Amino acid sequence: MRHTQLKVLIFILIVGCQSKPQESNLKELDPVSKPNGQSTSVPVSLWSPAQRKATAGYYFMAGEQSRLRDKDPTRAHTLISAAYNLDPNPFLAAKLIQTRVYVADQSDVLLDARRMTLLYPKDAELRFLYGSLLANAGDVKEASAQLERCIDNNPRHEAAHLLLAEIYQNTDDFAKAIVVVRELTEKNPGSLQGWSILSRLLLTHGRAKEALVPARRAYEMNSHDPIYAQVYAIALQMNQKTKQALAIYEQLYRLDPTDDNTSARMVALYREIGNLETALTLLEGMEKKSEAIRPAILMQKVLILWELNRNDQALKSLKSGLVTFPESDRLLYLAGFAMERLKKPAEGLPYYEKITAKSHLRQEADLRRLDILQDLNRQADAFALAEMLLKGERISWETYGMVSQTYSHFSDHKKALSVLEEGVKAYPDEAKLLFYKGMAQEKMEDVPGAIATMRLVLAKDPLFAPAMNYLGYLFAERKENLDEAEELLKKAIELKPNDGYYLDSLGWVYYQKGNLKKAKELIEKSLEIQSDEGVIYEHLGDIYQASGDAGSAKTQYQKALKMRLDEKDKQRIQEKLNGRKP
Repeated sequence: MRHTQLKVLIFILIVGCQSKPQESNLKELDPVSKPNGQSTSVPVSLWSPAQRKATAGYYFMAGEQSRLRDKDPTRAHTLISAAYNLDPNPFLAAKLIQTRVYVADQSDVLLDARRMTLLYPKDAELRFLYGSLLANAGDVKEASAQLERCIDNNPRHEAAHLLLAEIYQNTDDFAKAIVVVRELTEKNPGSLQGWSILSRLLLTHGRAKEALVPARRAYEMNSHDPIYAQVYAIALQMNQKTKQALAIYEQLYRLDPTDDNTSARMVALYREIGNLETALTLLEGMEKKSEAIRPAILMQKVLILWELNRNDQALKSLKSGLVTFPESDRLLYLAGFAMERLKKPAEGLPYYEKITAKSHLRQEADLRRLDILQDLNRQADAFALAEMLLKGERISWETYGMVSQTYSHFSDHKKALSVLEEGVKAYPDEAKLLFYKGMAQEKMEDVPGAIATMRLVLAKDPLFAPAMNYLGYLFAERKENLDEAEELLKKAIELKPNDGYYLDSLGWVYYQKGNLKKAKELIEKSLEIQSDEGVIYEHLGDIYQASGDAGSAKTQYQKALKMRLDEKDKQRIQEKLNGRKP
């Protein structure tokens, strides 16, 4: 039986549950105090029902603030526990279970959730919560039973239907999944997700005729989402309603081709409903039927060809389309990008340059041009384009970032920092710009400033893993704050466990701490992921050198020199090979 992490659980897991009153919590958090700060003489046990209810409401709101604004799940748990102790009810019980997840073992959370369902057997939310926790723990049989009871209590409960259908899909019982989602659309006809999933399930299992109505309903409820439009177009296409399908594909053609996430979702949908070869055949058949809107079909076709790694065929299709539609900004953009995929970036430049100033793709095309000029080391052209972009009326934060990286690439770190300071003024809440500023400060040898900026990035976005890695590695290089560096890098790896750079950084921290065994394990693992980074080979060589294995160290240094390196890194590694300390 296949078990996958269930997506629905993501939005319900939040922090804690205690079913017995804890006077210590109430005393610690008692908001009822005299002006001099001393507690009132009235014990909590003698408070009136109204006073208990009002104070419970205060604790709940404070707990939600701690959870949402302060990102402090432990205090949120304590506050919501106090609220429930003062005013036990199903709503607060559910909040307790949700908050319990971050402060207790899974088995304890499950036990508390079960107790709450026994205490409030008719509450649908608690049943759903318990079912979700069981599903996440892998007990799909009992999870299904709890979700069915949730639906009995509330037949319109959308999340319970969707999670139950997902469980059936994960256990290959697609017939039951279809029944559950169909029941949802009957009991809750306003469920966009219900109509969408029903149409996709039916299409996936060859029931195209039945899929047409739910696909249309989902599309009518949200026609602006390209995925709902795509599902409807496919359903029309499979029901031989070619003219209508082409009209929907024309809408898809108007989407932003620079949106990688949407493109990935569209390709994934083709995979889900059938296979990419079949989708390609269907699109080619439609392409022949209507020349008038051929670019709409062509764009879909190119996405699939790229996914199949048929880059040459994709480019040939795009060039053919541009003969008929030479001014199509989307086809021009895709043709430029196709050249980049074929490792011919210089040949992509003319396509990007032909996109008119009126097109909403102009700025993105200019950023692609800037990236290409940078890679081709055409400094004068890159600087000229950068200056032009900075004179625009609406400068996006991405433009500030890209322009600064261009100046940095050509070692004009002072100009890069100046651009970033302008960008931070214009977009003070954009963590990525601050991150780039910290990098520029470090390259300008303002290490204290870089450290302060990276800390500010993490204050604005505590889950910004690149800043954790940068700061941790910076500490490791300077052999300072190594314990903090270790914690930062462990958090970064929790967020991105397969990032070779993060693994290397943590390994380098262990090297600086003298733990060569751990350092070697992590850096070898990082090379399995990031095998083209010269500095990582250098780190492994340093570990061998420190372990007394000069021969292996020399081998790693030689490998490093064959990889991607900055000039100063090459010089340092060459000095190590020559037996001199850098």
